[in-house]
Amino acid sequence: MKVKTTAGHSHAEASWLEERARVVATFAGGAWVETEAKAGCGGCAARQGCASGFLARWRRTPRLALLTDTQLHVGERVTIGLPAGRFLQGALIVYGWPLLLAIVAGGVAERLSAPGHVSVPLAFAGGLALGLLASRLQLRRHQRRYRPCLLGIERTLDHGA
Repeated sequence: MKVKTTAGHSHAEASWLEERARVVATFAGGAWVETEAKAGCGGCAARQGCASGFLARWRRTPRLALLTDTQLHVGERVTIGLPAGRFLQGALIVYGWPLLLAIVAGGVAERLSAPGHVSVPLAFAGGLALGLLASRLQLRRHQRRYRPCLLGIERTLDHGA
């Protein structure tokens, strides 16, 4: 029988994106966890092909640093999570800043120069690079905010032998 115990996080903040993971190493103040590989959609089970199941065979298992005061042990299965709103904010930072700055820089270059001038794609590329740098700096500054947290630990209980 498996019992799920919580690690003291409030689930009232918002809806959470949850994932099961396995502890692969511990360190002072946390543990390294690997998320469990997904087999793909129902088509994989039916052996009808989409590319997700095919590509999943060669994909590395993501390893994440999980910061927690809870004592974890190698091999334990845990539930980690991130509020859905934070996930969306992170996605907006990662994709939004580069796209926005690339479009603005390309548009300004198009407006200031002759159509088809070499400055337009260069400005677009420069805006993209600046957007990537801006998103990296913003995520680094607020990295704790976008890290998953421990929601629960699955413990197997023996009913006395």
